[in-house]
Amino acid sequence: MQHESESLIGAGLETTAWTLALGSFYILHNPQIYAQLQDELRTAIPDADQIPPWATLETLPYLTAVIRETLRMGMGVIERLVRINRNPSQPWVYHHTAIPVNVAVSMDQYHMLMNERVFPNPTTFQPERWLHDPRGPDGLHPLTHYSDEYLTVFGRGTRMCLGLNLAYAELYIGFATLIRRHRLRLVGTTVRDVAFYAENTILSPWPGTKGVRVLVESSGD
Repeated sequence: MQHESESLIGAGLETTAWTLALGSFYILHNPQIYAQLQDELRTAIPDADQIPPWATLETLPYLTAVIRETLRMGMGVIERLVRINRNPSQPWVYHHTAIPVNVAVSMDQYHMLMNERVFPNPTTFQPERWLHDPRGPDGLHPLTHYSDEYLTVFGRGTRMCLGLNLAYAELYIGFATLIRRHRLRLVGTTVRDVAFYAENTILSPWPGTKGVRVLVESSGD
C-alpha cells in the first residue's frame, strides 16, 4: 500500500502539478508567449465555458509547442533510470563502444533535456523550437513526440510511464482552461522560484521560494 501510494502521489500528482505550475510561470513571464497562446485559444475556443476535449486541443500547434517546452523544462522524474540489455544478439553501442550484456547503464533527464546540441539555448523557454517539424542534430529524427528520440520526459521502452496519456490530457485541458478563462499576472515570482536547484525525484527550486504566485485580474473574455 505504501508503494502504491507513493506511485499515485509522485507520478499522478506531484509531477503534473509541478509541470502545470512551471509552465504557467513561463507563459506569464513572457508577454509575447502569453499573447500568442491567448490568441490561439480565443480563436479555437470562442466560448470560454466550453473547453473542447483533449483530442481537439492537441491539434492546436502553439498550445502543443508550449506543452512540449514545458515538459522539457520541467523534466518529469529527474533521477537516473537504469536500463539493462539482456539480449546478447543485439549489443548496445555508444560512441563506438560496445556495452556488454547485463551491464546497467543510465542517464538522467537533466543532461538529456538540457543538451545544447539538441536544444540550443536550453535554459531558455522557447516554444518555437517545437514548431515546423523540428529535427534533432542528425537531421533525421523528429523532436516532436514522446515516442521519438529526444523528448524523454516519460522514459522510453517497455517501462516508460504508464500515466503518459493522462498527463498529456491534464496538461492540455489545464493550460487551455486556465489561459482561456482568466487574465493572469505574476506577482512576486521570478525565474529563481522555478529554476532547478536540486533533484528530489522531481525538480526542486531554490530554498525559500514561495512558489508561483499570480493575480487573477479578470475573466478571459
